[in-house]
Amino acid sequence: MAGRKKAEITDYIICPLSMVAIYAKPNDEATLISQLLFGETAIILSKKDKRWYKINTSLDETEGYVDIRQFEFISEQEYHKCNNDFSVCTDLCQVLKNDDIAVPITVGASLPKYDGMIVKLLERKYVFNGQAIRFNEVNFTPDMFEIISNRF
Repeated sequence: MAGRKKAEITDYIICPLSMVAIYAKPNDEATLISQLLFGETAIILSKKDKRWYKINTSLDETEGYVDIRQFEFISEQEYHKCNNDFSVCTDLCQVLKNDDIAVPITVGASLPKYDGMIVKLLERKYVFNGQAIRFNEVNFTPDMFEIISNRF
């Protein structure tokens, strides 16, 4: 993420990477309890030190520790925008591209402010050519899970 301006610390973060580990304790050797995928957000509950923050994820309220260097701070307003206006990648693997970077993403990754072609994450815009569905339109039925699992 070279060349970006220094972020102001807020109580909200977003994942700008393909996926980032959430640990049970604040160290790299602790038990991995979950992961945040690209575009997912979380609320900071506490700070262990300059590196480790305890978070609560927005989608499923998982609590655990993350290495804050792998996230970007966002405002409360941006947090709510990202959680109210996003789609979900339905391809097993796809790539988001802009002029500077290509970010591989997996099924289930959040696509903030997706308009059918462009994903907006903070000041960056990425082109997305894969399949996606608006999160609030997903019908979590056994048939839906069967369709997705058959892709594997």
